[in-house]
Amino acid sequence: RFPVYDRSEQETVVKKILQKREIEDDKNEVNSIISFINNVKNRKIKVNKVLLTKKPEWIKNEIYEDYQEYLKLNGALDFNDLILFTIKLLKENKEIRKAYERNFSYILLDEFQDINSIQWEIIKLISEEESNNLFIVGDPNQSIYGFQGSNPSLITSFIKDEKWKKISLDKNYRSTEKIIGLANSFVEKNDQLVKNLLKSSRKEG
Repeated sequence: RFPVYDRSEQETVVKKILQKREIEDDKNEVNSIISFINNVKNRKIKVNKVLLTKKPEWIKNEIYEDYQEYLKLNGALDFNDLILFTIKLLKENKEIRKAYERNFSYILLDEFQDINSIQWEIIKLISEEESNNLFIVGDPNQSIYGFQGSNPSLITSFIKDEKWKKISLDKNYRSTEKIIGLANSFVEKNDQLVKNLLKSSRKEG
């Protein structure tokens, strides 16, 4: 058994580290460091590879190392660690991975645009490689959780991959033509996203 640190416990650890380093532990600084830690883990970035150009920003690398050391000394993990260790287990133990593959005949993944890289890695590991048992629902134009590490490029790459069958749901039953037209005008200007323009089933209201 081991403790799993949630957001409030992350904040406590980071504040202790900042105080030890005699750095002001105001709310904005703590939030910035936790976002940095989570992004490093969400994207599986080697911390010494992170490029930090602003002068005190380089200290975040050292705070990250302090944070990991604190977790290790206390036999604790955070939520991102749970995913990372699960990936490690599934990659290194083929029998366990195959057991999970057999356990899930079909996998439905909703809100795919808000998934991060390590979550997607787990899905790929437990979905059968030779079986079309994965059903994904998402809209690249509705990604809003980048601040929590979501990676919209995952759904964009997925849509462009010819291996998968795509079904486009482009009819909106909730909003009027005027609202949908305005939304489409924004989508058309974003060259980084897949163009999936909507049509309204409702006239002006």
